[in-house]
Amino acid sequence: MTSRFVTALSAAVIAAAVAGSSFAPATAVAATSDADKAAQKKATADCRAQVKEQAHYQDMSWYKRHKLVQNCVKDALAHAAAPAAAPATAPASQLAPAPSH
Repeated sequence: MTSRFVTALSAAVIAAAVAGSSFAPATAVAATSDADKAAQKKATADCRAQVKEQAHYQDMSWYKRHKLVQNCVKDALAHAAAPAAAPATAPASQLAPAPSH
């Protein structure tokens, strides 16, 4: 008798967890801006072309090409999101004029 109760309770808890988690991705997807979507689309197209060129010279599986595109897009978007680092100091040649002896 208790095993049926435990089974039913477990099924209800799992169903509630699955139903609750299905709404979270929809809000995350809606939060992406048009600029982000365009950047991801461009990065994906560039990476696909790069991997296709690489696969032309090397024999690789579909899965490996897929993973290369995923990693390339992730890296491209990470580099695009990070601001360009400006040099902290000017080169030594620009700091002081050369001494005249």
